[in-house]
Amino acid sequence: MRHEGDKGLFIIFYEPWVLSISLDDFANGDTMDPDRPHADHKPNCQAQDRTSYSSTKLIQCKTCLRYFFSLYLDDKSPNGA
Repeated sequence: MRHEGDKGLFIIFYEPWVLSISLDDFANGDTMDPDRPHADHKPNCQAQDRTSYSSTKLIQCKTCLRYFFSLYLDDKSPNGA
């Protein structure tokens, strides 16, 4: 647990191909599932097929990450956004 005043570092490592995936490509399957894969899992499928909607959306996020996570977690607290 972090205490008030503690500093933290958040690093996201990703493959460049994630930026070229369209979020519209995730329209299949259960659209309420944020972890739905980009494509159906098949034997020997590529990482691009296994990537999830939520992780792709995170990498492509153009807003504040704190705001992104507050929306994802449905955080309505005054400090959430």
